[in-house]
Amino acid sequence: MNTTARDRSRKPTTHGPPPRVGLSEAHRRHLAESSIDPAVSEERGTFTARRGRDVPQDGGKLPKRSGLVFPVHPLDGGILHRLRPDNLGRLPKYLQPKGRTNRLDVHPRQHAAIKRTGGTRYVTEGEKKVDAGVSRSEYRPLTQE
Repeated sequence: MNTTARDRSRKPTTHGPPPRVGLSEAHRRHLAESSIDPAVSEERGTFTARRGRDVPQDGGKLPKRSGLVFPVHPLDGGILHRLRPDNLGRLPKYLQPKGRTNRLDVHPRQHAAIKRTGGTRYVTEGEKKVDAGVSRSEYRPLTQE
């Protein structure tokens, strides 16, 4: 098959979500200021969406804006992504897919422990607070998001 210079200059198309590239330095500092251990963030899967197209759309529609993406890990499986946009404008501080209900989030490190009977459970608001709690100790935090 003969290819022309025009054919060779076309970039291949890709399908599926873009690769996750970790955290930007600004987001790393932001999480550190919230007393979140980098290993805890990594276990959750928190990452920087550098461009709008980096924001996952598989769990429902989120604004395509750069920001910090927090995967929410409910006990029944699956993942829901929440976005903390870099530039809020008139948006709320944290966004979840339109039409999705709030879900109970349990850090992946805590999934097995939370299913055991006994012990103290802590309920808090937001993935950052859960991650800060997990970073400080092995308590079993729950969040209602």
